[in-house]
Amino acid sequence: MPAWRIALSLIRPTRWVEQGVAPETILATKFLGDTPPAVQMTRPLCVYPKVARYKGSGDSNVDANFVCVTDERDFNQTPAPKYGP
Repeated sequence: MPAWRIALSLIRPTRWVEQGVAPETILATKFLGDTPPAVQMTRPLCVYPKVARYKGSGDSNVDANFVCVTDERDFNQTPAPKYGP
């Protein structure tokens, strides 16, 4: 993982805690074999009620190819009754 991404992952929560400035997204990282440093995929975690949607081109394992959009019922389906509302 590039050093600038590691720095951002530390700066954003610090600004949130110390200055009350919440990030629009937080980067989620899945490592190969769940062991750093080899990255398998990244995704943005979006501010509710937004969800990450693939832009339709580029590597689907790279967060830059996703955009946060307002949740749409047909995109983010309601869970089965026994699992949620």
